[in-house]
Amino acid sequence: MKCKRCGAELVDGHVYCDSCGAEVQIVPDFNVLEEEVLPSLVSDDAKKRLEPAAQTQGKGRRTGRRRKILTLLSIAAACILLCAGVAFYMHSYTRAFHQGQQADARANYAEAARYYETAIQRGETVEAYLNMGKDYVRLEEYDTAEQAFEKALELAQSQDLETVKIYKAFLKLYSQSGNVDAEEALYESITDKQLLKSLAKKFVRPPRFSKESGIYEDDVKLKLKSANGDDIYYTLDGTDPSPHNGVLYEKPIILKGGETTVSACCANKEGKWGSVVSRSYTVNYDTPAMPSANPSSGTFQVPTRVTLTSEDDGTIYYTWGSSTPTKDSARYSGPITVPEGNNVLSAVVINEHDMTSDVLRCNYVYLP
Repeated sequence: MKCKRCGAELVDGHVYCDSCGAEVQIVPDFNVLEEEVLPSLVSDDAKKRLEPAAQTQGKGRRTGRRRKILTLLSIAAACILLCAGVAFYMHSYTRAFHQGQQADARANYAEAARYYETAIQRGETVEAYLNMGKDYVRLEEYDTAEQAFEKALELAQSQDLETVKIYKAFLKLYSQSGNVDAEEALYESITDKQLLKSLAKKFVRPPRFSKESGIYEDDVKLKLKSANGDDIYYTLDGTDPSPHNGVLYEKPIILKGGETTVSACCANKEGKWGSVVSRSYTVNYDTPAMPSANPSSGTFQVPTRVTLTSEDDGTIYYTWGSSTPTKDSARYSGPITVPEGNNVLSAVVINEHDMTSDVLRCNYVYLP
């Protein structure tokens, strides 16, 4: 290092110049700022600039990896859920029900019924029971169909659901199976007036009889009436009326003496027949009382006339003699003159039902 005043070489460690005695001011040969501090600052600044970039790059790499892992986990979870969903659907009510519908569309009713039964095992619904019952109707397994409809009705009523379609299914079942008695019982079981009103035209009600079964003493004038204005067919021999057996009711039926069984049913405009109703009638006509005569008998010397009377409705027939009068005998229309001699007058009453009274016999002797 040189002295600033005289330029002499300074001795290391001396604080004064040996030549001029000037105090030594230590001035280094290099710029500390430039050679040490500045590079340090530049280095620190660079580090500061580089560290965020490196950190960002590291974070980016870590974030990318994290995102990839999360994506893979999401895909795996979705696959698991999808597989679980598929497995659940494959064993669900919905799939079994849809399979039943598809089988119905192919008219494979036996297969459809099995699918609906499987659906019911996984969850009871009105639709599954109803569809299954309809398939059994098509298969003509009527008892099984009826049981399915009964379950559908029970379930609908417990859930306060509409039941019209179930009753219509019952009616189709009974119509196809010809079980008109069950149809009538179904009608009688309905207590909801609004429901009855909506189904009234679907039911073919039995006819109403104006007279109940029983024993009558006179002719019975029997009238039949249909609830819905349907045609009525009847028989009087105890057989059931049908399209090929029976008389179309058009006017009252007159039942006369003896026993008669009247069977009748209705048929609507679509040709559907209702249940048969039968009533038995016994008509026992009263036998008219024996007529009376005035005078009732005697011996006469003068011309005498006999008057005959009857307490019951009917016509009096008579004969002179002991033979029993008939409709072919003399008809009484006024007093009868007693003939000469010893005579027997026989008289009876015959009513409109051809019932004949006991014979009245009177003895008259006319000796003029």
